[in-house]
Amino acid sequence: MQFRPTVLVLALAGLAPQAQAQAQARFSLTPLGDLGGGHVVAKAVNDAGQVVGTARLADGGSRAFVYTQAGGMSELPTLGSSVSSAVAIASNGLILGTSGMRAFVYEAGVAQLFGPDRLQPIAINAQGAVLATADDQLRLYGRNGSFQALPALGGSGSISFGRALNDQGVVVGFALLPRDSFYRAFSYGQGVMHSLGDLGNRDSQAAAINNAGQIVGGSSQAYGRLQAFVYREGVMHGLATPSGDSRATAISSSGVVGGEAYATGAIGSTAVIWTDGGQTMARLNTLVTRDWRFESVVGITASDQVVVNGIFQGGQQAAAMLALHPDWQGGDGRWDDAAHWNYSGLGTLGHAPGQAHDVVIHGGAGSATILGSADGRARSVSLGAAAGQQLLFKLNGGSTRTLNGTVLKAGAVLGGSGRLEGGLTVQQGASVQLGAGEAMSLGGGGVAHSGVLKVLGTAQAPAVFSNSAAFNSGAGSQIKVEHGNLDFAGGLVLEGRMNFSHGNVSGPVQVLAGGQLLADKGSNTFNDLLDVSAGAELLINQGSSATFFGPVVQRTGALFSGSGQKYYEGGLSLGGSPGLGVDAGNVGFGAANLYLAELGGASACTLACGKDEALRNRSFDKYIVNGHLSFGGTLKLASWQGFSAQAGQSFDLFDWGSSSGSFERLDASDFAHAAGTVLDFSRLYSTGEVRVLAVPEPASQALWLAGLGGLAAWAARRRRLA
Repeated sequence: MQFRPTVLVLALAGLAPQAQAQAQARFSLTPLGDLGGGHVVAKAVNDAGQVVGTARLADGGSRAFVYTQAGGMSELPTLGSSVSSAVAIASNGLILGTSGMRAFVYEAGVAQLFGPDRLQPIAINAQGAVLATADDQLRLYGRNGSFQALPALGGSGSISFGRALNDQGVVVGFALLPRDSFYRAFSYGQGVMHSLGDLGNRDSQAAAINNAGQIVGGSSQAYGRLQAFVYREGVMHGLATPSGDSRATAISSSGVVGGEAYATGAIGSTAVIWTDGGQTMARLNTLVTRDWRFESVVGITASDQVVVNGIFQGGQQAAAMLALHPDWQGGDGRWDDAAHWNYSGLGTLGHAPGQAHDVVIHGGAGSATILGSADGRARSVSLGAAAGQQLLFKLNGGSTRTLNGTVLKAGAVLGGSGRLEGGLTVQQGASVQLGAGEAMSLGGGGVAHSGVLKVLGTAQAPAVFSNSAAFNSGAGSQIKVEHGNLDFAGGLVLEGRMNFSHGNVSGPVQVLAGGQLLADKGSNTFNDLLDVSAGAELLINQGSSATFFGPVVQRTGALFSGSGQKYYEGGLSLGGSPGLGVDAGNVGFGAANLYLAELGGASACTLACGKDEALRNRSFDKYIVNGHLSFGGTLKLASWQGFSAQAGQSFDLFDWGSSSGSFERLDASDFAHAAGTVLDFSRLYSTGEVRVLAVPEPASQALWLAGLGGLAAWAARRRRLA
């Protein structure tokens, strides 16, 4: 029986996607696969999600394996033996196993024999220390093979059985005390053997320890039942066991305990974890279909990935990784409050979500406010609220980091100062809101925006919003800015509507067809490229102004409307080829501005240039300002597709309602015209025309030069008057 490492993301049937009154059983189930023989036994897992154990081959032999989430299951070297097994893995990936009658350590792709023959390896830690049994002694080996025999608990005649070793070098297990014929759990560290006690009937066995020194195992009660325990701060605590027997076999670095339970009268065990501080024993088989029967918990990662052994489809032994995902339990609270999180409907696990969790936060029946963590982490976050309710997630001055992004669903609001990383999707009915003095930054993954973004500060305390990746604001979306600074370092693509009052925008902005940029009042600035497509609108209302310090591209068919004032300081062009630009308001060209006029023929572009490429290529840029046009900066003429102007041709570049000023510089270095011709700018400020004239005969050349001198004197007078 072969398993493909397919991830199954499941939830209990009958629960609506956003119904949080009852916790959803959300989890990911990943079979570990096999090596062809269909029989797999997992032995250990570390926090990186690396699993080791033994798998059967198709020919009936067995091999040690290591499983990683990126590469699946792979066979480890056999070192010359046909039979091998991996028994333990350290936090840094060191693997301990057996090949034939010898132990080995596997590190960085290389397996090396370790210790004497017939060594029985048990555990390994990140320092390379090995816990093993040899010559009927429980020994702790150093990386170089030197060892110390552990002292006997209870004196001579006691036999010690090791079970686990943490990175601090603490050993746990149990000892058989022959005088009284019972087992006693122990820990050994810094040369001292310590008895852990029992739960009332002398027998106890320790099975696992984490790096915080918490120990788990099983102990008999006064009335004879076997009960799982956790030992911490010098006290053994019994864990909930509603009926039958139980024992703990694993504890994560965050303190989550797993193990197995035996129902009274039933055959075999069932895999369990303890939730709600050990007050609830949750059976993992309740999460899955009858295809799987989980029998025992091998280990638990810090991210609540539970490695289990069990039976698949009633067949052979199999192993899987079960990732438990948390849901918010409704009401106000803080991200770091463990009591608010329910994992797969099984209960609380004593900690907030981590990097491997898919997190769902829902306000339940009413509105709620959740305060973010100083360093919150998740694989993904989904936020939403019931109809007519609001869920406010405030970053609270901290950082929330995700691998696969955050989704704001209807009713969800992201607010407050702080940083959100990993990408953001804002659906219709959801919003991002910033108030006076607040600053929010988004990093990585980009933003898909279909809701509302409000950046509403005051003159004394502007609101600040920044995004380092691409920001796509779709059709129907809204962005509202009042006394706000926005930095779209990764660029803004706008198909919705953006309203400005005293706004400042950095980063390139592209307004697509249907998109609108509207300045309602006050002074507004754009610091980088603004590219406005056909069918898009830039509206500057009366009493408001917009200053463009970056280049502006007005495509043919783009609507520049309103009776307000536009100031161009970083350049204006009518597209990447000849086009028509019309502005209903007032326009000023600043001293640093460059107006680019592209000329591909003797006819002015019309709206038809936007769709007719052939017409566009044989036309020239035409700019019409219905209000007042103030000239300044540089006028640059450029030939389009090799066009060369001929004597007698004229180009009506500008029309206006009224005008003032003049260009400080006229640059025709990239404009070709026929030999024996000159450019005449004498009508530029009266009719908007540039003409191509034949070089006059010597007799009339003096009159022509005098005319140019008169134009220069007129322009100088206009500048003084301005």
